[in-house]
Amino acid sequence: MNALLISPAGSDIYAKMGAQLPPLGLGYIAAVSRAHGHKVKITDLGLDAYAMTQTLIDWADVVGISADTPRYPEAIAIADRIKKSGKTVVMGGYHVTFLDRETLETGVVDFVVRGEGEEIFLNLLNTLENNGDLKRVVGISYMDNGTFQRNRDAMPPHKLDEMPFPARDLLPLTDYKNRLSGIPFTNLITSRGCPFNCYFCSSSKFGGLKWRARSAKSIVNEIEHLYYTYGYRAFAFMDDNFTLSPKRIFEFADELERRGLNDIHWWCFSRVDILVRNEKMIKRMAEAGAFMVFLGLESTNEVVLDSYNKHIENKQQQQAIALLRKYGIRIHGSYIIGDVRETEEMVLQTINWAKSVNAQTSQF
Repeated sequence: MNALLISPAGSDIYAKMGAQLPPLGLGYIAAVSRAHGHKVKITDLGLDAYAMTQTLIDWADVVGISADTPRYPEAIAIADRIKKSGKTVVMGGYHVTFLDRETLETGVVDFVVRGEGEEIFLNLLNTLENNGDLKRVVGISYMDNGTFQRNRDAMPPHKLDEMPFPARDLLPLTDYKNRLSGIPFTNLITSRGCPFNCYFCSSSKFGGLKWRARSAKSIVNEIEHLYYTYGYRAFAFMDDNFTLSPKRIFEFADELERRGLNDIHWWCFSRVDILVRNEKMIKRMAEAGAFMVFLGLESTNEVVLDSYNKHIENKQQQQAIALLRKYGIRIHGSYIIGDVRETEEMVLQTINWAKSVNAQTSQF
């Protein structure tokens, strides 16, 4: 089948900070689908609002649209246009995973893919192509003769090393003008799932509580590919818990060194409790090119932190900040203000906390 995958225009937190990142989720879906015989194209409307031509729509049998919450209205508008062209519309992503019924009741979406979509979307394509039984496709929701149907959840992919790299060749990589320390960078995903289940975050419910990680060798294989094929020297690891396994970090650093990839810079997500227990890991990260670490600092108020189910203490936050600075790694601090249980005094406390941290990058 011919599958067109669309990333809607819109604003997410990275776009607000001036980073327009390639849609790796669609890149993975494209790579898996075409590996099984389907033809795939990707259109990123965040780069070019006019890229979704009628010719492109006419080419497709199925159109898949990615939809997080900020871009959901745009995704529905796209679906409406596609549906009027007589195409099958599939939507996936965080927002529609949790609001599948609402999405289908718009009447412009035929199927919702819930959770990580590579295997689900492939199974759906195969079933549509062969006029198979939709009730056997786990992980999808749809309307069956006007009745809402939610098939059982699909297990997320576990053998991540066996998954092909995202189909970046289907994206105009040179149009993504992102820089880290003045160097063009691109994004990677090295693990999925999150065991921490913070109350404000959807990651644990979307990808599950089990942390599923790629090996150090697999990660460096992808870096090496990006390094020599596209010339990248800086990378952003977008998974929620890049440092969850200190052992993997040491293996990663050793593998980079073994292959002579000593001139790269990188950015990643971490947690303060992991950092304070692993100073040697931080030192090794710095040696291996760590430029900046994203920390969810959220609040300095212990009551607020407990209500967020963060399982960290303010003392740990202070220690993690000091350790990163000790080894010359910059801090990307993320804070939350305006929770329904927060008082004005608590909000001001968080603002003053952010000022005192004085991170190189701060987001609220």
